[in-house]
Amino acid sequence: MQKFPLSTHPKRQFARANFVLLDGIFTYEVLPHFVIKEQLMNEINTPSSIGSAYGAKDVLPNKYLHMKRSFYIDEAFLLNDLIELHILGLDQIAKVYINDVLAIETSLPFYEQVVNVKKFLKIGDNEIYFIIKDDNLSSMYAKGYQDYERSKNTIPSLSGIINYLYLEGLNKVHLKNYEAKYDAKTRQLKFNFDIIGSFDHGSVELYENGVCRHVEHFKDYSCSIDCKNLKEYSFDNPNVYDLVIKVDNDLVFSTITLLDVSVSIDDRHHPYLLFNGKKNKLHGFVDFGFDEISGLTRPIEKVKKMYRHLKQDGFNLVIFHNCIPSYALLDFLDHLGFVYIIGALSNGSDMKTYAKIYEKFASYPFLKDRSGRLGRNKGRNYEQFEKECIALIESFAVSNNNIAYNLYFKGEGQLYASGLTNRLDKMYPNSLFLSTFGAFDQMCGDIFCPNIKYINWKLRNDHSRVLFASFMNMSTKRLVKNAKKLKKISHEENISAFIYLPLMNLFDEKSFFDNNSYELNESYSEYVNVIHVLNEEEEK
Repeated sequence: MQKFPLSTHPKRQFARANFVLLDGIFTYEVLPHFVIKEQLMNEINTPSSIGSAYGAKDVLPNKYLHMKRSFYIDEAFLLNDLIELHILGLDQIAKVYINDVLAIETSLPFYEQVVNVKKFLKIGDNEIYFIIKDDNLSSMYAKGYQDYERSKNTIPSLSGIINYLYLEGLNKVHLKNYEAKYDAKTRQLKFNFDIIGSFDHGSVELYENGVCRHVEHFKDYSCSIDCKNLKEYSFDNPNVYDLVIKVDNDLVFSTITLLDVSVSIDDRHHPYLLFNGKKNKLHGFVDFGFDEISGLTRPIEKVKKMYRHLKQDGFNLVIFHNCIPSYALLDFLDHLGFVYIIGALSNGSDMKTYAKIYEKFASYPFLKDRSGRLGRNKGRNYEQFEKECIALIESFAVSNNNIAYNLYFKGEGQLYASGLTNRLDKMYPNSLFLSTFGAFDQMCGDIFCPNIKYINWKLRNDHSRVLFASFMNMSTKRLVKNAKKLKKISHEENISAFIYLPLMNLFDEKSFFDNNSYELNESYSEYVNVIHVLNEEEEK
């Protein structure tokens, strides 16, 4: 039986056994300069949020968050050909030093950063040092991660490292990434591999409960597996296979679900989603990242309990909006029977006044920030939007149940929504894109998601895109009152999914901070009743 050494690895979807975790206790200070300081006075346990857990309320755009910690490297680990530093959730623009040497600068907030840092390391004690700059230009709430008070227009504080931080040792010849696509019609699982260096042989092994179910060898950059004897994924039976990919001496552990998400057309030429050739009515909510791993500091085990509760009551979809979920949370959702949509963060500069304030106070040369990238040159803006969207997609290329990307263009991003969505659609033909959630429809993307606050509004503005319906701004009373009418519209419009309130609006937020319990919102049961009404078979 194969044993998978992944219980402590933060990225179960793409892991090697040879890694060193760097999260834990950091010292930190918020300073008015970007000069490395020998001693920092405060402590923070990452992943976490500076603002919510430690009260750093006065981090203005001319301040810098300094963080550092020591870690040990043994001789065996340093013998690896490459040692990559992996960071996900670094808010926002930052310089990262290893043993006082600049190792990486990042200007792509939140998306995964990977760099070879072997030359900066030594046997014994090492030190990693972060200087993080608040890049709060495209939203009053700085990409959704800050400890903000929603009822007040306060400038939020920095969050620090939110997701994961680790070193991984690998060979010169190694698997960089892969794409897997399951075809429910042919029952074939096709892999395309991105391999660094020339290799002699490779193999793919699928395991179920530690028992090998299939082995496929390859000498090219692709292969296919016949899955007729394997279990397909469903919401009721969320079967997840362990996956081992070998490329010469490189060994990658991963997971895979046999889930084929496709678009079909009904007899009225309305598109709708199919999951392994079957139609399912999705019921979802929006998660703004309020949990220990992917946002503000809250117990991750309690978040899992909430998701389990939602699953039992008929929810099976979540949209991550203005936040980047952790791989650990996505792995949990794969096993729970959820699908999800990962959203790009606000791609636009709709806070022009704030940008001017930033420029007035930013007297230190740091990184080339968004004020220099946005709002100046349209060509440069487009390139930056494209860069950030590609980084998003590449970061989550191996996420199993990600059914679409929500590009959510705001501000100046609306000028580029159509062209950029079309370009990304050609670059990633196996992915679906949603470019309209919660905002004016840009007439692009594979999914149209209108807000149906006004129940008599004609939902479908064209017949080319899958239709999602959002109840985000509809009162519970109005929603319940119009449940049967919604059911009728659902049948007429062939709606694939209904999006209800944000996750934390379904529960009592104050009780969530109590480690002993959480309480359902008073109107939660009404939402569950609406789900039951919409799931009933249509009357003949």
